[in-house]
Amino acid sequence: MRTAYTPHVQHVHVHVHRMCMRTACTMHVQAGQMFSWHYDALPPFHPGGQRAATCLVYLNDVADGGRTAFRDLRLGGTDAEGKPRRVEVAPKKGRALLFFPSFADGTPDERTLHAGEPTADEKWVAQLWLHHAPYTPNVPEGSSQAAATPAAREYAAERGLRVPP
Repeated sequence: MRTAYTPHVQHVHVHVHRMCMRTACTMHVQAGQMFSWHYDALPPFHPGGQRAATCLVYLNDVADGGRTAFRDLRLGGTDAEGKPRRVEVAPKKGRALLFFPSFADGTPDERTLHAGEPTADEKWVAQLWLHHAPYTPNVPEGSSQAAATPAAREYAAERGLRVPP
């Protein structure tokens, strides 16, 4: 059975093979921390082109807080205070949030301004970005995960913290 969404889905499938997936990053937010309002779209002429899609995968359950909230994306209706309901996604293990920080032509979508709300528990998130062109990370010397691992293991050992193999 065909639906009104079929042409859009076909369009996405046709163009995704021309995109480039960046290596996933893992973000750890400690209890009480938040991630302030920001856009995932990049400045014009960024190496690797604009971010076409962002996928956040929540790696643990968070009992209270820690939602990813979009300031300008609305669900419809109003909340208990009569304010328009905005899109907010609660972190649940295995849940994925996919959104598009830019339009097909690379123009940033201003509606995707978002933040990670303060959390009562720690929160782990895998972040993946799909770019319009090949992306080569540009990181300062010594700031890669491989370079940081020995120092992180030493820090954990000094404090009696468990470190995965």
